[in-house]
Amino acid sequence: FQCAHYFLVMSKELLFPALEPFYSETMPVGDIHKVYYEVCGNKNGEPCLFLHGGPGSGCSTWARGWFDPERYKIVLIDQRGAGRSTPTAETRENTTQDLINDIELIRQKLGITSWKLVFGGSWGSFLTLAYANHVFSEDYSGNLKTIENLVIYGTFLGRKSELESTYGSGGPAAHLYYDAYQDFMDPIHKLKEKQKISPDQCSVLDVYHEIFKNNEGLFSDEEVEYAVMRWSQWESRIASAVRTPEHWKDIDDYWASNPSGLLSHSILENHYFMNGCWLDGDIFLQDKFAQRLATNDVNIAILIGRFDVVCPPSTAFQLHNNLQRNKVQCKVEITLGGHTALDECNTTRILEMINNNI
Repeated sequence: FQCAHYFLVMSKELLFPALEPFYSETMPVGDIHKVYYEVCGNKNGEPCLFLHGGPGSGCSTWARGWFDPERYKIVLIDQRGAGRSTPTAETRENTTQDLINDIELIRQKLGITSWKLVFGGSWGSFLTLAYANHVFSEDYSGNLKTIENLVIYGTFLGRKSELESTYGSGGPAAHLYYDAYQDFMDPIHKLKEKQKISPDQCSVLDVYHEIFKNNEGLFSDEEVEYAVMRWSQWESRIASAVRTPEHWKDIDDYWASNPSGLLSHSILENHYFMNGCWLDGDIFLQDKFAQRLATNDVNIAILIGRFDVVCPPSTAFQLHNNLQRNKVQCKVEITLGGHTALDECNTTRILEMINNNI
């Protein structure tokens, strides 16, 4: 999340200095999408890949600063419908496997045959694990030799229980951030009062999906826009362990200044979550997945923010238990941070994981 709170600005200052890409391209993929990607840092450096969150968040320019530019050849991709990729918030031909195919297409175009590091948080952690599962599967036909290291934070496996924890009225997020949750539910309450949706509809994801799609034209543009704002506002408000209602206006101002980012974040998150992310996240907790990593000598580092209510820490612990049981080289770091990588304690540890511990 890219909100201009004083503590987030301070955290960004811990990153490597801003740099410009030495190569970028917007590449057609399929009949609908054009995907933007860029490469920066050392042209002859160790290849690394950054996978942004959301889905739909896009890559911020400061995301380049996670990596030592003298050491790494840094590849950043705006996933389909996000960031500088077009069309914005397009859901057609936009699945997890589509994103994996795009990564492979870009990798091959850049002539990269091994990744020193793949780094992703939140949704980016899911895509990182899904990508590793793909390239280490028995039927993989590409020319990637290996991924040496995975670094993830805000571990997300896309399971129903995780979504209920974040979006459900009985989940820890709703209880800890009761005031913010009332705002999140406000579009639904208003539409129920207007009898535009049934009082019996209780699945938050389902109702938001109905509003976003608006297939029958029941909702006005203003009602849809209000729901789009509340969806992303909710997650932004609860992402940091040190963010309070005093900072909420900064969040609102950020989203107001970035309407395309707001749209893609809300629409694509809901799109993926409604479709189970097109991959059963329980596979990452099974021996077969872990054994693929162990067989290929993959190292994985997991950062856990103890106060992460967006992606419950229990998910990361479950993943770690499976990896450890199957002899995967896996290191866990626990901080007092929340979900966002820009809680300062998280920022510091992630930088060490990426640049000092590999």
